[in-house]
Amino acid sequence: MTSTAVRWWDVPVIGWSDAGSSRQERGRTTRQTLLLEAARAFDERGYDAASLSEILKASGRTKGAMYFHFRSKEHLATVLVTEIVDSWAVVCREIRDRALDPLRTLLVETDAYVSRWTHDVVVRGGSRAMSGGANFADKHRAWYGDWGRSTAEHLRDARDQGMLRPDTDPDRLSRLVVAASCGHRSFAETIPGSPTHFERMTDTWLGILQIVATEWWLADVLDSGWEHRPPPDASAFARIREA
Repeated sequence: MTSTAVRWWDVPVIGWSDAGSSRQERGRTTRQTLLLEAARAFDERGYDAASLSEILKASGRTKGAMYFHFRSKEHLATVLVTEIVDSWAVVCREIRDRALDPLRTLLVETDAYVSRWTHDVVVRGGSRAMSGGANFADKHRAWYGDWGRSTAEHLRDARDQGMLRPDTDPDRLSRLVVAASCGHRSFAETIPGSPTHFERMTDTWLGILQIVATEWWLADVLDSGWEHRPPPDASAFARIREA
């Protein structure tokens, strides 16, 4: 059997982190099924409108099984948010293990953010719970804060290693990247038939890099084919959560 070589820009497709799950396979499967259906309900209807009864019905599990794992709808949402954070840590480790330069690392991480937001129902549902539930405001702020700090760190390392112009301000550029990604997500979801979130962020990075990246680094990245990389496979994200 042959395996497909990983290209430097490929996004890791990560399923369940299994943090805090039951050690028994049956219990783990029940827990993940309930979380998956909760995520779908939150994504489609919003946290406040989604009900435990519809989550339970969609899961095909008993009420006793649900309460064995989760105390309430809020508990379901809290565990989903934790799963987003834990699985993101796995994504970052996989990218880090490629030993890319900091700017390439940031490009792959940005694609991973976009891909998970677009295609991973657990991330979509958990994110909507964070943004729609008053009890999750602190977690929501912390998530964006961590994203901004991580982006700034990569940009600072890239500048210090000569990949960005020396007058580049990593903190200001980080705010631009995070805000652009959030805005593009909204536009892509609101305007049917418009460029996708992935396509919009590619355009944004091309515009930014032509201004702040050093010529040798930008030429090397464009020669690698990054600009024309294929979008992540939506079905792969669905399969990994169902597995």
